[in-house]
Amino acid sequence: MKAKNLIISKTASLIGTQFFSVFLSLWIVNNYSKASMLSLSLSLTSIITVIFTLFGGAASASTKIITILCVLDLFSMGLCLVSATMWLFGATSRTATYIILTTVNSLLSLNSSFSGPIFKKLTGIIVIKDKILKYNEILSASKEIVRLVVPTITSFMYAAGWINAFLALTINGISFLISFISIYNLKKFNTSIGNVKEHIHPHFREAFTVVFKKKDNFDKYLNIFLLYIFISGINVLVPFYTVHVLKSSWFYGVLETSQSLGAIMAISTFKFYKVDISLYKERIGLALSALFLALVVPTQSKVIFTIDMSILAFYYLRYNVAFESYLQLKFKNSVLGEVYSLYYGLTSIATLIGNTLIGIVGDYNANLCFLIVSLSIVLINSTVFITLLKVKK
Repeated sequence: MKAKNLIISKTASLIGTQFFSVFLSLWIVNNYSKASMLSLSLSLTSIITVIFTLFGGAASASTKIITILCVLDLFSMGLCLVSATMWLFGATSRTATYIILTTVNSLLSLNSSFSGPIFKKLTGIIVIKDKILKYNEILSASKEIVRLVVPTITSFMYAAGWINAFLALTINGISFLISFISIYNLKKFNTSIGNVKEHIHPHFREAFTVVFKKKDNFDKYLNIFLLYIFISGINVLVPFYTVHVLKSSWFYGVLETSQSLGAIMAISTFKFYKVDISLYKERIGLALSALFLALVVPTQSKVIFTIDMSILAFYYLRYNVAFESYLQLKFKNSVLGEVYSLYYGLTSIATLIGNTLIGIVGDYNANLCFLIVSLSIVLINSTVFITLLKVKK
């Protein structure tokens, strides 16, 4: 029951966030002809994430982590509803809308970055180790169902002119209210958070040591850091590419849906195609799917684009589930919040680099940018072949 509350909280907030995120991306690329305008908006969120992830890691040592999560959800709900009201009563110009949407998106990243390590710490306390992989699979399934349905609906509504900033902000605000209720209800249960002495003190030094001084941990963190630079770049490139190169706003929704279908397929294969916490199979899959993705540039084929985004999402979800399961299984709960804080901090820095880089190169040449992203993902993950050859020897 307690794990169910965690899943409901994450799923509810994701529905609102996904609706708002798709609207934000489509609104910006349709109102501005530069990829850098979207990358600027996303980069601001990355800067805040880098800063507040560290605070979240420290706060995860608190005995009041449920209260902290509740306060963050209430803050996010209030921010969305107040901003929606401001927009409704006059701030509807293009510049005003951009400022409101970008500001809200940046401040909402404060919630996700600050609460991320805390939520993972709470998960480590509530969900027993033997159930971690199953919990991650269920949570991933619920997330991907949301990512399958919401972008399609949002893109269709945007193309039809049925949504505006007020509706996007309001739906996001309501989703945080539902998340708040789910987390608040955990106070009814005895999670024994207040009784566990090992969760009182921060352990950043210990977390830093086990992450960066153990080769296997360091290699995995380095790989995901490099991967995130270009995976995050896809979030800037895909909406810009579909609108300004392929000349189709609705096709962005199709690509979002295809990614979710690929992720759901990945979840459905967990029982007979086991997740590999060594990440070998997942990295090979990412390398091959990214190589195939590069064919979109010479062919300009929407079919190839759609199929390969699905394949890429298939292996990317497996990669994330494997990596998070690795963290939750290999590190003890006393440092888990801090370990996740380092993880989120590094990926946020990578996202900032990726958003900025792809925005600049995309404005210069979208097709060149597409090739750089695809082939970089291939190169980053192709090192796994060298590792496998060494293992065989």
